Amino acid sequence: MLRLFAQLPRTYFRLNVEQGMQGMKLSEWERLSKVEAHTAQYLRRKEVDEKLALLGKTITAPKARLTIEQLGTEEDHL
Repeated sequence: MLRLFAQLPRTYFRLNVEQGMQGMKLSEWERLSKVEAHTAQYLRRKEVDEKLALLGKTITAPKARLTIEQLGTEEDHL
């Protein structure tokens, strides 16, 4: 997805806790406190805070229309 939207800034945002969640299954709800701790640590990072601020500005700004032609196909971006 990141490659697909590379030429369309402020269109695609990915928030992803990179560390501490590997191998954790959705069925392991009893480990929810670990998920919460790793997520809170991720959200405290400066670059994540900046991304969230930009995301907030983007979703509250007037919306532009994105056509299917602007999206292209994955082959166009390889």
